[in-house]
Amino acid sequence: MASGDLLAQWGAGNNEYTGANPATIDVDGDRLVLDFDDTTDEFAQFGAKLGATANHYTSSGITVNVYFWLASATTGNVEFEIALQRQATGDDKDRAYVAVNASGAVAVPGTAGLIGVATATFTHGADMDSIAGGNPFNCRINRNVGVASNATGDCSAFQVDVLET
Repeated sequence: MASGDLLAQWGAGNNEYTGANPATIDVDGDRLVLDFDDTTDEFAQFGAKLGATANHYTSSGITVNVYFWLASATTGNVEFEIALQRQATGDDKDRAYVAVNASGAVAVPGTAGLIGVATATFTHGADMDSIAGGNPFNCRINRNVGVASNATGDCSAFQVDVLET
């Protein structure tokens, strides 16, 4: 595969997170979304195999895109933190997420309801928890409600893509 090739993709209905502070599953218009609050870090989690087979990932790193819109905010920023967790043979299913990267502050579109994208990039190796092609893994996202994420109201995420970097 090459840079930009799709390795995994999830919609809001693929959310597997059942821990504390889950993003709220909602319907906006005719689309299922995950609503992330502006005052509490809330989480969503997805699972897949990286590239399905070992030859679908060429060990060049990955880029994770979170597609979102805001219901009412037209100013400010949002930031998503993306965490990766390898789930390969011999790994403890309950081990901590050690690979966490942030999108940085992303300016919200100037009109409520317009789509934006938050992107985080992981270099191959420890930065992405040493996930290899064909390994099962979890991807956890949360809206970081710290200083960098100051847009008010819910942020609705509807799709997460994992691409070869």
